[in-house]
Amino acid sequence: MSWGIDSCGLPRLIPNDPSAMEAFFELVWRNFQEKKERWHLKDLIWYYESACVESELEKRFIYGCIFFEALKFFWAKGFSELERNETRDGIIKSFSARKNGRPIDFATLLCMAADYLGVEDRDFTFIENRNSLFHTGLPLDEQDIEPNPRRPLNNEFIKLMGQMDEFLLRILGYHGPYEAIADRFRTRIFPAKEKNRPE
Repeated sequence: MSWGIDSCGLPRLIPNDPSAMEAFFELVWRNFQEKKERWHLKDLIWYYESACVESELEKRFIYGCIFFEALKFFWAKGFSELERNETRDGIIKSFSARKNGRPIDFATLLCMAADYLGVEDRDFTFIENRNSLFHTGLPLDEQDIEPNPRRPLNNEFIKLMGQMDEFLLRILGYHGPYEAIADRFRTRIFPAKEKNRPE
């Protein structure tokens, strides 16, 4: 199957070949219907698509970060047995192992969601750049530090897109070929390694 490529040269969720599109939907449609509410798939796909079509790299990267903020939240709320720490108004502000316990940080929640889905890549280097963008308005490679060993934001974004692909395809239960952005759009078989995953 060949994934569609948009005008920015990034993969889109919809395959561009009609027969591949049919096969894709036959494979994932039932899973999508079963999981769309608990995983808030409409929202995740919107963030994914926004990361593909935005014209500015920083905005695309931020949408990718929001995808993972949402994913870890939806996983913790809908699939984990973690305690919810709420404000007086009932808004969930964090998750912890026990009631009113120390909040579990973003990276740890992502690793827990990765375990749940069978994702092996735990190298969430995008978090440093996310923090830099949110708190300073600049990605790490533009910070005024010498020497600056950080990789350019574009490389970080390509890695982030590859991670979004893997999480989303695992949620959808897809198995088969796809063009991997993290591997210069070479066709790979997904998933590369099989791991038992809960429904």
